[in-house]
Amino acid sequence: MAGTIQMDKLNKLMIKGVQFRGVAMSPEHPLARNGNSKYYRKFPMALAMPGEVWTLRLSHIKMTDNTLSFGKKIEWTRAEEKHHAA
Repeated sequence: MAGTIQMDKLNKLMIKGVQFRGVAMSPEHPLARNGNSKYYRKFPMALAMPGEVWTLRLSHIKMTDNTLSFGKKIEWTRAEEKHHAA
């Protein structure tokens, strides 16, 4: 699974956003158990919106923040993913 979270801005100098890769975990997975209740406890207003809560096990995240400097990227890769890439 991969995705992007970005503000709705067209000004390239002001772009801030996150791209990610990972796997969606089944609700029965020990790390995903109670994910819904934890999320709704933190964000109770989300109960008013239709949709599902997914738990993701992220393997890579890249944040772009052009307000820091144009093309500024901060990246993170899960440790075991780094070993497999070698």
